[in-house]
Amino acid sequence: MFRLRWLIVPLWMGCVSCAVIIAALSAGWYDWQTFVIASVLAVVIGVPAGIITTRYLRTHPRHGDAAVHNSAHPCGCGAASLARATVPG
Repeated sequence: MFRLRWLIVPLWMGCVSCAVIIAALSAGWYDWQTFVIASVLAVVIGVPAGIITTRYLRTHPRHGDAAVHNSAHPCGCGAASLARATVPG
């Protein structure tokens, strides 16, 4: 079974650590402490943000998903009613 969290959390961690490293290197900090700080911030910021993002994505289905729009309880975006209105017949 695919775990969305295994994809989203590392993405968040990588984005946070790269942003910190780019900012630090741009500021002229070339020490090893820069990379330690980036790693710590990636864990402190990236893991909770990834978990929050995963929970959001699981509770809010994407628009255009046929299973959502063809179900008895559509997501409420109006796409199902728009599809019924534009179907010829």
